[in-house]
Amino acid sequence: MNESYHCDELIRDFEKSSDRCEPLWDTKLCWPSASVNETLELPCPRREFDDQTASRDCILFDDGSGIDRPIWTMGNYSYCPDPDNYTGLFIAVAHEKYLQTEDQMWEHKLLMTSQLIYLLSFVVLSVALVVFVLFKKLRNARTRLHMHMLSATIMQVVMWLMHSVLFDTQLLSAYMYLEVLSKINIHVASKFSNDFRLIVEQMFTRLNSYLHYIVLTGLERYFETASLFWLLMEGWFLYELICRKPLETKTSIKRYVIIGWGVPIIVTSPWMAYHVYSPHNDVYWVKHDPTVYLIAVSAFLTFLINLYFFVEISKVLYAKMKVSVQLQQQKKMEHKTWVRSTFMLVFLFGAQNVLYVAWFFVDRTKPKLLFLLIIKVFASFQGIFVAFIYCFLNQEVRAVLRKNLFG
Repeated sequence: MNESYHCDELIRDFEKSSDRCEPLWDTKLCWPSASVNETLELPCPRREFDDQTASRDCILFDDGSGIDRPIWTMGNYSYCPDPDNYTGLFIAVAHEKYLQTEDQMWEHKLLMTSQLIYLLSFVVLSVALVVFVLFKKLRNARTRLHMHMLSATIMQVVMWLMHSVLFDTQLLSAYMYLEVLSKINIHVASKFSNDFRLIVEQMFTRLNSYLHYIVLTGLERYFETASLFWLLMEGWFLYELICRKPLETKTSIKRYVIIGWGVPIIVTSPWMAYHVYSPHNDVYWVKHDPTVYLIAVSAFLTFLINLYFFVEISKVLYAKMKVSVQLQQQKKMEHKTWVRSTFMLVFLFGAQNVLYVAWFFVDRTKPKLLFLLIIKVFASFQGIFVAFIYCFLNQEVRAVLRKNLFG
């Protein structure tokens, strides 16, 4: 209102001239007098950034009377964001500030760190698997189980890394855009907060990758579940070896293979079917998804069952310590090392399960995103732990490597 009043004063005080355009109020900006062939640039009505401007040209125009008169051209507001257009404002207003702050935001650094650790995990796990494949002397029922565990974890890491690069980066970018908007005090920032879910979905729609997202996330869910079930197979194998059939030499792991790779298909199939055939177009973590609880509950159950195995095995080993003879001492120590290694991983994966289950009960978007980043960083170390515990810290593996690599 003040700007309109100021413009009225300029118009009243203007002396008509044949080489100047008179001041103009176009309901958005007050354009002061300008010389013919001069272009004026003024800050946009919504002055979020100083370098966003609207422009008008002062030109001579023959109105048909044979006399050229100075007039204004139509105002060019194309660089000014439309407050009613969410996507236009989202991109035009926030992008510049986002580019300035992207590398400084801790969320961005956290995500980049987790992606680097995923990459390192992939390398370490691959080397560990190659060691078991190349040296046949290491080949027995126990190490074959380790190979399946390593394979499941490698695929889990690959899926996590692909998902993180292709999708989590986009989610984080949307979150950072929201943070930028809230800090530059735009009146529509509250609308962005309310409609943040829609904005994220629009980003996925623009990428034209919703089907790819479902497939990739489904594979991520499968291999994530498979790695947990293979850890359960490790615990079950130990339980059978030490508690149930201590005198039997196991050579076949067929039933463990069927369960380790087969049950995760049953667990994750409802999730895939729900997202492929349901009509919604929601990003999976924004709304509560009833099918994902099946995955969360199964993950928690594997932890509880392994915990039971751990207690029973510990009781048997403690009893054997009192009656063991010298000939059994080496085997007993091998069992203790294997038990300690396996159940170190059980508790490591179990801690993630607790976070994973708790994550689904968080309703607000920002805490949910924070949970996502924490789980990603925590999970990115798991591959390294698996490789070192089952391969590089294994005394049998180290002995074979020393003999073959160093003579």
